[in-house]
Amino acid sequence: MNDTLNLDELHPTEAELESEAVRHGAIRGGIEMGFAPMRAVPAPTKPLGDDFSYELKLDGIRCIAQKNGRHVRLFNRHGRDITRVYPDLTQEMAELTSSRFVVDGEIVSLDEQGRPSFRRIAERAHLDRPIDIRRVSKVIPVHYVVFDLLSIGDYDIRGLPLSTRRTLLRRALPETNRIRLIDVFLGDASPLLKFCQDHDLEGVVAKRIDSPYRTGPSRSDDWIKLKRERNDDFVVVGHTLGEGARARMGAIDIASFEGDKLVYRGKVGSGLDDAAIDVLLERLTPLRTNAPTAIGEYHPAPRGRVHVRPEIVVSVKYVGFSDGGSLRFPVYRGIREDVLPTECTAEPGKDSEP
Repeated sequence: MNDTLNLDELHPTEAELESEAVRHGAIRGGIEMGFAPMRAVPAPTKPLGDDFSYELKLDGIRCIAQKNGRHVRLFNRHGRDITRVYPDLTQEMAELTSSRFVVDGEIVSLDEQGRPSFRRIAERAHLDRPIDIRRVSKVIPVHYVVFDLLSIGDYDIRGLPLSTRRTLLRRALPETNRIRLIDVFLGDASPLLKFCQDHDLEGVVAKRIDSPYRTGPSRSDDWIKLKRERNDDFVVVGHTLGEGARARMGAIDIASFEGDKLVYRGKVGSGLDDAAIDVLLERLTPLRTNAPTAIGEYHPAPRGRVHVRPEIVVSVKYVGFSDGGSLRFPVYRGIREDVLPTECTAEPGKDSEP
């Protein structure tokens, strides 16, 4: 019996990976960047079949990464180039042995308990000046968790089954300090969902094992979200004035679209600290307007209210909607730089998840 480690088998050349992809039916040709990544649908009421695998739903920034030699580019879910925001990731990816690939994953920042924290990553996502990016990257490190391989070398593999893409991914992309591969689970999803409940994680994504990669922006039921609690994106339409230390901002007013109508969904004050208020006021002050920009009855603002144009999107955690259509127990999580206002469509009775 030979116990010698076969390094060639563990680290195949790019040509060998291309040949393997061709055997499975890969198409020769590169991928034009700027496309929308594959999106999941909310959980159905009926049980899922045995043809699904499960992985943690990570609470971060969706990112498509392209590597061509030592040149690395990162794109968010709308195809916007975000390479310069994460120089720590691009530098580490440039050092990888595989020279040409496109992968899909999530950029995350971990809290003190090792859990992905959208609040932390949001503090980096809005930065623009290189000096600010360098400063914050030292105190808010990030990881890139990769869950799909879309191309290798000269071949587009999006049409191959997910199981095949995962096999090629494990062979093509070695893990590093900042670049990790998602853990995948088969069988019953209940233990993983319980793990999310016990450790305050967002939820699980179920993925059909034999499915191809379907680019967005339309959602595909080959990927399904099983969320532990609700968090959605909303447009900021104003803010109230508070008192004491919160005099300049008591809460933000938020709204979402029903068709082409922007409907008021209430106030969010929980989760706003001084740092969050500083960032929000910097972004919202130039957007001030004299009249409400959402329809519906606004919650009272005894100390005054500021209306703004609906251009800034925020992520909010909540437990449902009231009978009047407002969020119940909302908590502010951060600004979403990668979501358009028109994509904020959460409303009572829509996309409800058990």
